[in-house]
Amino acid sequence: MFGPPEPPPGTGPCLAWHRDDITGNIRRYIVALAILALGSSVLSLLRGDTFGDALTYWPVWIVIVVFAYLMSDPLTFKTMSAGADWLQWGTRKRWYHRTPRTGHIKFYDLVSITASGSGITIYLRLEDTEGNVLHRMPHALQQNRHIWDLLYNGILHSVANGAEIDNLAIKTLHLEETQALQLRRQISTTDD
Repeated sequence: MFGPPEPPPGTGPCLAWHRDDITGNIRRYIVALAILALGSSVLSLLRGDTFGDALTYWPVWIVIVVFAYLMSDPLTFKTMSAGADWLQWGTRKRWYHRTPRTGHIKFYDLVSITASGSGITIYLRLEDTEGNVLHRMPHALQQNRHIWDLLYNGILHSVANGAEIDNLAIKTLHLEETQALQLRRQISTTDD
C-alpha cells in the first residue's frame, strides 16, 4: 500500500509514483460543497430573496451534498507511476473494492499525440505502438514532477521519431521551439 506500485509485466522498475490521499479527496469534497452552497446563495439573491436564503431549506442541502459527492468523487483513489519508458495509471474505489481500472503506455513508442477540447479544458491523447491509449488532462499528468519529466522526454523522443502530432498538442505541450520538432522538420524537408 505504501510502496511503489507494481510495474506492468515485462517492464523495468518503477522510478516515480503518485497516489491520491484521503486529505486531498476530503479537500476536493469541501471545495465542491462550497461552490454549490455559494451558487445556491447567488441564485437566492437573483430570485429576489436574501443572500443564502436557499440554504435555510433542508432539501437544498441534500441536493448540495449529493452533487458535491458526484463532482468530487471522494472515494476514488488514483495512482500514477512511471518507469524509464512506461507510464501506468489506476483508479480504485476504496469502500466497495470495485475492480480497479488500470492501463499503461510505453511513451518512447508513441505513434499518435493529439489534443482535444474547448476553452480551458484540454485533453491529451497518447497512443503507443501496441494500441494502448492514455487520455488525460495535462495538469493531471503534471501532479508529480518526476513522472512528468519522464513522460515529456518520451514524448519528445516520439515526436523526433515521427509520431503523429496535431497543432493543438504542439501548443499544449509547448513544443514549438523544441529540438525534437526541429529535427522532425529537417528530416521531412530532406525526404521531399
